[in-house]
This record gives sequence, C-alpha cells and structure tokens, in this order.
Amino acid sequence: MHDKTTTMPDGFTIIRHRFSVTQGEVSIEYHGDLIARHYGDDIELVGEKAEPGSELIGGFAGRGDAYWHDAAQMLLACKNNHCQDESFQQRAFACGWKARAELEASTRSVE
Repeated sequence: MHDKTTTMPDGFTIIRHRFSVTQGEVSIEYHGDLIARHYGDDIELVGEKAEPGSELIGGFAGRGDAYWHDAAQMLLACKNNHCQDESFQQRAFACGWKARAELEASTRSVE
C-alpha cells in the first residue's frame, strides 16, 4: 500500500510500512541511521479509536507513536551497550515486552 513517516523532535523517525489493511511493519531511524527494520506492527480492529500517530485504515490500526518511540529508545540503548542497566530493563517490561530474551533477540537483529 504505502509508508507513513513520523519524525520525533529527539531525532527518532518511525516509518510504518502498511502492506494491506491488516498487515504492517515498522522501521526506526535515529538521526537518519537505521536502527531497526521490519518489526511487526500489531494491527487490530479498533473502529475509530486508534492510538495517536497510528495509521487508521478501514477501522484497523497498529501501535501508536508512544509505543514505537519507547521501543526506539530501548533499541538505541542496547546498541550503545546499556541493555544490562536496571532502569533499561524496568522500562522494557513496563512497555509490554514480555521477556528479556525477546529484548535481547530484537537487539541482536539491529547489529
């Protein structure tokens, strides 16, 4: 279908790739450098109640800008070798990431 780009004031850019109404992925850049590519976006039927920044198509939307911004900050922290910081791990779990293994697997795909 098309891509939607959101640039945040702190240098993160969220690029949503929507392949259809119910399928999408996200890539994340930091000051123009790609730090994450092809993360699956959880597209759900939400009616008209999409999260801010999410792309609403036919009543379906993915995660909003706040979720992807938090994910981008965590990925950048891991890329800069701060993954083991206790505050990083607390933020990661607060953002809905289910297990540390999932976090580590996602950061390995960035390198």
